[in-house]
Amino acid sequence: MQKILLREAVPGMILARTVTVLSKSGRELIQSGIMLEKSHIKKLKYWDIEYIYIQSLDDDKSNEQPFNEAIRLLAHQTYEDAIISLAKMSVLLREKEYCELKDIAESVTQIIELVSMEESILSLLARIRTSDEYLYRHSVDVCVIALVIGKRMELNQQELRSLGIASLLHDIGMMKFKKDMWDDCMFTCTPGDISRHPIESRKMAGKISEISPEVLDLILKHHEYVAGNGYPGELKEDQISLATGTLGVAEAYCTLTMPHNPQKAMDPHEAVITVLDSSAPKFHTKVLNAFISCIALYPPGTFVLLGDECRAVVVATNRDKPLRPRVLVLYDSANKPVKPYHLDLGEPKNRTIYIEKAIPPINGTKTIEEILKK
Repeated sequence: MQKILLREAVPGMILARTVTVLSKSGRELIQSGIMLEKSHIKKLKYWDIEYIYIQSLDDDKSNEQPFNEAIRLLAHQTYEDAIISLAKMSVLLREKEYCELKDIAESVTQIIELVSMEESILSLLARIRTSDEYLYRHSVDVCVIALVIGKRMELNQQELRSLGIASLLHDIGMMKFKKDMWDDCMFTCTPGDISRHPIESRKMAGKISEISPEVLDLILKHHEYVAGNGYPGELKEDQISLATGTLGVAEAYCTLTMPHNPQKAMDPHEAVITVLDSSAPKFHTKVLNAFISCIALYPPGTFVLLGDECRAVVVATNRDKPLRPRVLVLYDSANKPVKPYHLDLGEPKNRTIYIEKAIPPINGTKTIEEILKK
């Protein structure tokens, strides 16, 4: 961590300490871990902030910001390479109806290596998107999340490789409905098209040399649900592998949190509750438990109401205690600003303090706890 003058700040730096001010409209903040953009620097100048703390290359894991510059750059390059590989493959399949698996397989290997180095890499996704075409981004996002979950489930390297390739290719069949850009299909697909796309994806992926039957099976079944209400085959629990369920969970979560229309995006906490919905079960409990241990229910920057009516913002997650992150308390129970102070809900001494709900109000804590106890 390094203290610098604000005039020395440039876009791309990572804020190492949260900046909070009290303005006419209430308390405002820019949380730690965010990548500075011009708009952030402009706001800091408006607030008359003289110094800020940024992440330096020699920061260690004890700091709030979990990523050093090398990891961030590697993640960006890996994400970009996967986008390029997927785009090239789609062109070859559309124009020549044939391509090799090599580039996609290499991208999956790179993502597996990245996940192995830094399991909390998911929080970087929103900062490194490099393509304007939704389905390319969506496919890479699903791949990263599926591999993080798969690694938590202790899948072996071959299983992870198959899962990663299938994740990148799970929507390749949408090209059947594509015009100039993949995004076009989002506006031209009928409900029938949507229900057929796993079949079309499997058919399209089958034209790739050296692709395995396991990968093709994952692609075909990624929308099958344990209750038998999925498609295209309406398969039931014992007919759906854990790897297939892992791809399905990742796809569902990405669709909810990063949809084609950003205005319809759910926050992570609401999306997790939707995925875990016990009234319409879709996924194996084992897969859901792995998913819940990987995804931050309350990501940094989430405003929460504590059980004692104080309000706080999440500044860091506790990997093994997803319901109990580290927070920065900003308001007391009377809704009056207080001198900000840190509270680690994961520490035993704070076990009586809990998050009542995220703000805006979303209260699914009991549902999540019940599922975790299964």
